[in-house]
Amino acid sequence: MIYPDQLILPLPILMPPRDNCTIPTNDDDELAWYMPCQMRPLNWTITPNFTTEYYDGYACHTSAKARKAFYSLKVQGDVYYTWDQINNHTRNLIVYNGYVLDMDLIKWFQTDDLTYPALFDKLMNDESLRGYDISLLLTEPHERQIANCLVETVKIGVVDTSTIGCIAATIVLYVSLVFVLSIVIVKFVVACYFKWIVCPRQGASWTPLQQLNERSNQIDNWVDTPERWPLDMGS
Repeated sequence: MIYPDQLILPLPILMPPRDNCTIPTNDDDELAWYMPCQMRPLNWTITPNFTTEYYDGYACHTSAKARKAFYSLKVQGDVYYTWDQINNHTRNLIVYNGYVLDMDLIKWFQTDDLTYPALFDKLMNDESLRGYDISLLLTEPHERQIANCLVETVKIGVVDTSTIGCIAATIVLYVSLVFVLSIVIVKFVVACYFKWIVCPRQGASWTPLQQLNERSNQIDNWVDTPERWPLDMGS
């Protein structure tokens, strides 16, 4: 289940109240909520429901005590979406700066009480943008301001991807691994080449340990009594 934060947001210019607004506002015309504060399934496709269970603003944390309790909650982690989930065209999901935005949440805005930029509807109704990252499309300052407004109001999670630091660390790890393995393989190949190609050409040959010991003993005996132990120079 997800519970969008529909609290007072510092966006009075982009989403101002109408003259006949029934949503409570503060002295800066900041709205208490933008849409009904309702619990929704994680993969929800239900149509907007503007009926209230008990009273207007129920579960929106409008009182000072409720707001204090809400802000005292500790964030346990983000909700992550894979690109396969984002590309699910049964939902209207787009990505901006790593944030996953559910554009169908715009339909839940109480338009009888507030207004919002026309770019909201343009992005929501453009089916060619579904499942894509639109960060490079919104480059103008006012477009980035509107996009940040969307992040504050319709963000449902973040993209499940590696950070730049993790990617860099992985690259360094694999480069180091390849470098070390290359050195080991090259040394092994050189050792084999020297053993089987260079050594025989230099006159070196393989001799069993037993034969080496016998040869050493024969030399010692010859040194002690050369007349009794003629040295076999050919062995």
